[in-house]
Amino acid sequence: MSENARRKIILENDKQIKLFSRYMEMAAARAEDIKKTYYHGTSTVEAAKSILQTGIHTPDLKDRHGKLRPVEGRAYVTPFLEYAMVYALGGPVVGENADWLKKEFGQYGYLFVVPGSEIKDLEPDEDSVGEILHDIVSGYQTHKNYDESGDTDWLLELAEEELVNVFPEDLGYGDEAEYSEPTDDGDIMSSDPFDGMDMYDRVRRYSEYGDLAAAGKYLIPKMTDEQRLQLIDMGCHVAHKGSLKPSECWKIDRDKCPQLKEDGSNFFKIAKKVKTL
Repeated sequence: MSENARRKIILENDKQIKLFSRYMEMAAARAEDIKKTYYHGTSTVEAAKSILQTGIHTPDLKDRHGKLRPVEGRAYVTPFLEYAMVYALGGPVVGENADWLKKEFGQYGYLFVVPGSEIKDLEPDEDSVGEILHDIVSGYQTHKNYDESGDTDWLLELAEEELVNVFPEDLGYGDEAEYSEPTDDGDIMSSDPFDGMDMYDRVRRYSEYGDLAAAGKYLIPKMTDEQRLQLIDMGCHVAHKGSLKPSECWKIDRDKCPQLKEDGSNFFKIAKKVKTL
């Protein structure tokens, strides 16, 4: 390895350490956060058994890479039952036949209820931040679940300051070669239609969902607590510092997916509450 390559790796590691250190500073839960009920869905019985035994832990990231890699030390929950149902079922099959998911995950999905008293330090989920940002910079309300009536000029300004002329490789995701393939004459030709596009335009164009998540992950450490909490109030899902102990576990039969309402209003009438698996 050349000296320049070694120096580049050291600088990149330093950048990631500094970014992670900033990410560890989270907003303290407010009274309104503690009053809420939160949900966490998982599609397999193995994962559900583990949660029942030891709680919702921060994920093991040693084999997780790329833009959709969760943030170290975070447990993810949501105050929106309809969102957690999708994770419990393994896909967006509420009101539909789910036989194809039974083949992959089995007969049942699992949803956990987390009392707000468990919530201590929290941030907006980076995916949610990317979704809101896309809607703002594109001018389209692609994601319908967010209340965008508040003043979000600061988020647009932050994105312009931090994402313009910043590329995936600048955020530690490697250069565009990972999307490339050799031509017949041996040259490398990118198969990524967004090759050369900075992160701001990638979010604006919705190049791929991973870019939305990566942008959110990069911007959150640069926000104030008030800004982070505003995004949560707008409808972001929640990344919590440390593990969480759920109070209830509900088992849902995938054969009953056609009976479920999209808003989750009849979920607890159809699902079965369980204490062991």
